[in-house]
Amino acid sequence: MTTTDSVVVLLGKGDGTFQSGLSYYLGSSANLESILVGDFNGDGKLDLLVGKSGNAVSILLGNGDGTFLPSVDNPAGMAVHGWVTGDFNGDGGLDLAVASFGANAAFVTLNTPVVGLYPAGLKFGVQGVGASSAPLAVTVSNPSGAPLHIATVTASGAFSLTNGCPLTLAPGASCALSVGFAPTADGDSGGVLTISDNAPGSPQYVTLQGTGIGGPTAYASPSSLTFDSQDVRTASAAKTVTLANQGSVPLSVSRIAASGDFAATDTCVPSLAGGAECTILVTFTPTAAGTRTGILTITDNAAAGSRTVALTGTGVANPAASLSASSLAFGNQRVYTTSSPQTVSLTNPGNAPLEISSIAVTGDFAVAHNCPASLGARASCTISVSFTPATSGTQVGSLSVTDNATGSPQSIALTGRGTVPQVSLSASSLSFSSQVVGIASSTQSLTLSNTGDAALAISGVAVTGSDSKDFSLQSACGGSLNPGASCAVSLTFTPTSAGSRIATLLITTNAAGSPQAVPLTGTGTDFSLSVSAGSATALTVSPGQQAVFHITLAPGGMKDTVDFSCAGAPSGSTCQVSPVTVPLDGVTPVEVTVSVQTTAPSAALFRTPQIPGGLGDHGELLMTVVMLLALLVMGGSVAPAFRRCAACGLATLLLATVLLPGCGGGGQVGSGRSLSQSGTPVGAYTLTITAASREVSHSTTLRLSVQK
Repeated sequence: MTTTDSVVVLLGKGDGTFQSGLSYYLGSSANLESILVGDFNGDGKLDLLVGKSGNAVSILLGNGDGTFLPSVDNPAGMAVHGWVTGDFNGDGGLDLAVASFGANAAFVTLNTPVVGLYPAGLKFGVQGVGASSAPLAVTVSNPSGAPLHIATVTASGAFSLTNGCPLTLAPGASCALSVGFAPTADGDSGGVLTISDNAPGSPQYVTLQGTGIGGPTAYASPSSLTFDSQDVRTASAAKTVTLANQGSVPLSVSRIAASGDFAATDTCVPSLAGGAECTILVTFTPTAAGTRTGILTITDNAAAGSRTVALTGTGVANPAASLSASSLAFGNQRVYTTSSPQTVSLTNPGNAPLEISSIAVTGDFAVAHNCPASLGARASCTISVSFTPATSGTQVGSLSVTDNATGSPQSIALTGRGTVPQVSLSASSLSFSSQVVGIASSTQSLTLSNTGDAALAISGVAVTGSDSKDFSLQSACGGSLNPGASCAVSLTFTPTSAGSRIATLLITTNAAGSPQAVPLTGTGTDFSLSVSAGSATALTVSPGQQAVFHITLAPGGMKDTVDFSCAGAPSGSTCQVSPVTVPLDGVTPVEVTVSVQTTAPSAALFRTPQIPGGLGDHGELLMTVVMLLALLVMGGSVAPAFRRCAACGLATLLLATVLLPGCGGGGQVGSGRSLSQSGTPVGAYTLTITAASREVSHSTTLRLSVQK
C-alpha cells in the first residue's frame, strides 16, 4: 500500500492477517500513484516499482526476506496512470510503459543501468590538520537489469579515495568506495566524489565535508613599515619584520615578496617550526621622488593563506630638464615619405637623476632617441625627429618629454607641409556582358589619373578574388605618374564556368586609400545536357529493334549553335541525333532525340561453294546447277519426272561428288559468298552523346543493352 510519501509493506501471517507494516519513505512530494511487483534487477527476488505523479518511478530492490533497499528514482515521463511492465525488447529484463501526461502519449523506458548511491553525502566532522581520518564508505548499487559500466571515480579537495568497485557492475550488484579526509589547514573543507558511468544523469556526485583544526598560525610584526626620505635610485638601510608561528605544527611558507620600490630577503622559506620565529629584512629604493608605497606579502598555509605588511617611503630628487630648441620646422615633404631627421639635445642640469618616463610626438612626426630611462646629473642625450605627412597641407605637432623634473612635460613645437599624389579613376567598376565560357570578351579600359601635387608611384596592378582567373590584364599602368598625368588599364573577360563571375582590380600606389579597388563583374554562359524528364537513361532491345532516348539541352544564357554527335553504338547498328544542329536563344530548352537502330540476324539456305582447280566463274555456275538438280531430286513436287530419269539424277549427284572434293590441290571446298547476316551483337553498350559549340563541349552517357 502507499501513502502520500511512502510505500508500506505488510507481510502476511498465512491466516489472512498481516504483520505490522514497514514504511519506506519516497520523498515529501512523491504523490504516489501505483505499485508494480517484479524482478527488475534479475536476481530472482521480487522488487517494488512505485509510480509517481511527477516524472519518475521509484524502485525498491527486494532482499528476499520481505525487506527492501532504499529507493532509487528513474525518469519515466509525466506519468499519472496506466503503468505496466514487460520485456519489450526481448533482452530478459523487465521494462516499463506508462501514460505520458505532458505528450499525450505512451512513455516506454527500457531497463537501463541505474546508479544507486548511499549515502548521498559524507560528513567527516572535525579532524586534526596533518592527520588522516578513518575512512567512510559510499555504497554504489545497480538496481537495474543492465550492466553498469563505471568509467572513472575521483575525489576532490582534501579527500582521498580507495575504489573498491569493478569497471562493470552486474545487475543487482553493489560495491563500496572508501573516502578519507586529511585537512591541511584550519577551517571547513569541502569536496566532491564524482562517478562517471553509462547510467542516465552521469556523472553522479556525492558531497564531501570536513573541518580541520590544530593547524599552524602565523603572525607578522609590525603590521607596517615607514622609511625615511631616500635619494632616488639609492637603497635604504634594512628594516625588520618578524614572522612568528604560534601553532603547534610547522608553518609552510611558500613565498615572501615586496611590491613597489621595496625588496625583501628572509630566513623563513620554506617552513617555520611550531612556536618559532624568523626575520624578514625590507629595503627601500625609490624610483622617483615623492611618496612611494608597497606591500610585503607572506604566503603560507595558515588560516587566510597570507599576511601583509604595509610599506611606505619618500623618494628625494632634484633633477632638471633643458631642451636645445623650442621648435623644429620641416618644410615641404611628399605624403607617405619620411624626411631627414632633425635633432635636439636633452640636458639634465640638476643634481639628481632625471627620470624620463616618456619621449613622444604628436601629429605626423616620429621620434627616436638615445636617452636612458634615468639621465644622470649634468648629462645629455640626443632626440631625433622626422616628418612623414599622411595628408597634404600644413601639419603641426609637438615633441614632449615627460620626466620627474619641474615643468614636466617639456615641449617643442613641430611644423611641416605635406604634398600628396591623388588617384582618380574614370570608372568605379567594370561590368562585362554575358560571355560564352572559354571565349574572350572584347577589351574594356579605365583611365588612372594623378590629380595631386606630388608624383604618384604605382607599385602594382593585379586582379584578385575567387574568380580572378576569369579576368586578365591586357595592359596596365606602371612606374610613376607626374601630377596631371594619366594612363590606361585594359582587361578582358574569359569565363571559366557559367554564372556570375566576380573579381577585383587592385591598384597599389603611394596615394591615400591605396590599394584602390575596382569591382569586376561578368556572366559566363554555358549550356547543359540531361536526360529528359520521363525518358530512360538505359534501354534494352532485341537485335533488329530501335532504342529511342530523349535529351534536353538547357541554354544557360548561351546564344550559339550546338552540334551533336553519338559514339559507342555497337556494330551492326546506327546512332542518330535529331536534330543534329541546335540553335540556342539563351533561354528556351531544346529536346533532341537519340535513335539507335539495331540489325536482326538473317540465315542463308546454303552457301555457294568455291570450286577449286581454276574453274572460275564456269565452275561456280556448274556447282549452282548441280546443287539445284540435287534439290529437285529430293523435292516431292517433281519426284515422278526424276524417277523417270533417276539415272540422270544419280549421275548428276555423282558428278557433284567427284567435282566438289577432287578439283584443285588438297581436296577441300573453299568458302564462297555468304548469303547470311549476323546482326547486332548481344551485349551492354555505353553511348556517349556530345554537344559542342566552339570552345564549349559537354557529354552525357546512355546505356543500351542488346539481348536475344
